[in-house]
Amino acid sequence: MRAGGAMLAVALAVAGVPVSAADETGPLAPLRFLSGACWIAAYPGGRLADLQCFEPMENGRFLRARHIVLGSDPAYSGETVYYADGATGRLLFIYFTSLGGVSRGTVVAEADGLVFPDQWHVAADGSGLRLHTVLTPLGTERYRIATRRWTGGAWSAPFAAEFRRLPGECATWEAARIRCGDVAAISAPG
Repeated sequence: MRAGGAMLAVALAVAGVPVSAADETGPLAPLRFLSGACWIAAYPGGRLADLQCFEPMENGRFLRARHIVLGSDPAYSGETVYYADGATGRLLFIYFTSLGGVSRGTVVAEADGLVFPDQWHVAADGSGLRLHTVLTPLGTERYRIATRRWTGGAWSAPFAAEFRRLPGECATWEAARIRCGDVAAISAPG
């Protein structure tokens, strides 16, 4: 097992997630800490919050992530499916938005987190956007994302948000939307 796999196994064990040899070395291993939980981040200004829930699909061969930006107008949500490319073994994703956009890209596990290099988003009107995101775990209860856009031949300053794990009663999409859907209650620092 690689050192990164050992660190992931320790983190999962601390979080109370059962770890098998397949979990440690399988293609979705870098994302396992997100699975089976919902996470929330308040956006700067406090008017909006991003609720994300991750769950395994098809006997753990895929990971599904659903999210909704609470307080957005128009309403904005989306779904991501993470999977391993059978030919290359690379970790890939495809993201569908409620506004008709689609993003595709890769996920690369690095020492300080997960990198989503050169994501390509195509909006419903056909316009495209190049993105670069870094997801940094902050222990087992939080993670930070920083996303930059390629515009005018340069990367923008990153948009950053810190997500925190919601409590067990809010660990599924349905429960989080019903019991934990109040923006004020869930976006407040925990």
